[in-house]
Amino acid sequence: MQKIDNIILGRSLLDYYNGLDKSKVILLFKGAMSQNTLVRIGDLIRLPAEEGGEDNYSKRLFAIMVEMSQNILFYSMEQEISPVTGLAVGVGIILVQQMPDIYQIVCGNIISQEQRERLEHQCETVNKMSQDELREYYSAQRRKMVHESSKGAGLGLIDIAKRSKNKLTYDFHEMPDNQFFFSLAAHINRVPQ
Repeated sequence: MQKIDNIILGRSLLDYYNGLDKSKVILLFKGAMSQNTLVRIGDLIRLPAEEGGEDNYSKRLFAIMVEMSQNILFYSMEQEISPVTGLAVGVGIILVQQMPDIYQIVCGNIISQEQRERLEHQCETVNKMSQDELREYYSAQRRKMVHESSKGAGLGLIDIAKRSKNKLTYDFHEMPDNQFFFSLAAHINRVPQ
């Protein structure tokens, strides 16, 4: 038997595999984010019926994942050509994880300095608002987007905060060439069973 000299292969891959099982990872995806990919991975985050009820976690998880995926698709500085469409699509990572008290949805992708400044301002603005203020702000931004033909107006971040019903957690890790790795996490509180 030939020994594989790679940190992720061999025994360390088994450790990684077992670690993922213990951390209750529902979904982990890293790569080019296309509309087709989004549809396929959306099916993977369906939760058991007992997690549903009036405040359906699956729908909220899916909606947040869609917003995060679209941010990667449209705004990631790292791009690949989609074999399906032949168009450039953004590359990033999405993690959906079940924890004892919360569901955590995390995404990450490479952004520019300009994007960093805009995202930091938007995240700070959204985190200062109550749920009622978020609903009002979302409506105002939608009207502004229609009237000014602006792209996005930060609606995705507002929607993520509204659906998660918690503050956003985010981070910017500096990279070469004046780029940053942007990490965004949303948390949905679970009702204890």
